[in-house]
Amino acid sequence: MEISAQGKKLSTLVQGHHAADKKSQLWGATCHPQQQLFATCGADRCIRVWNERQQRAVSEEFPDELYSIDWSPCGGFFAVGDARGQVFSVDANTLRVIGKVAHKSKVPGEPWVQDVKISPNGQYVAWGVHGGSSNIELASIDNGFKLRHDSSMPIGMRSSLLHLDWSMDSRLLAVNS
Repeated sequence: MEISAQGKKLSTLVQGHHAADKKSQLWGATCHPQQQLFATCGADRCIRVWNERQQRAVSEEFPDELYSIDWSPCGGFFAVGDARGQVFSVDANTLRVIGKVAHKSKVPGEPWVQDVKISPNGQYVAWGVHGGSSNIELASIDNGFKLRHDSSMPIGMRSSLLHLDWSMDSRLLAVNS
């Protein structure tokens, strides 16, 4: 929604993602680092790119629902997390998948990616896997935006809300619940 500085609703920009077999849900949103664009992901298993007035592009369907998304600092790619604990690197211009990594934590059931963040220097992606005790996964990003899983950290935080933030120098990762 577009909201005025006084808190009044001006217009609805995005009404959600659609999925024929379940409720329409928008799970993730991120802003472009320099342009007036934003991207969303959700129950329809697609990434959608928007400007302030209309949808500009939509990806092919992913195998599972998408829960979280982050736009890289260079604007060239997204990191998007799904319902099975996988993170994809996706070209921001073509919306094609570049690479994929899966969680390696031992989490019961189907852990889903609750939050995904790309470091400010664009060299790492971290994501939080939800299910039992939360886990943090870390992957490095090469120059072609491909991902390589580096480590899993079982942090033992039992929370239904996990949020990640990188420090500006990309050396520290804060985990909030």
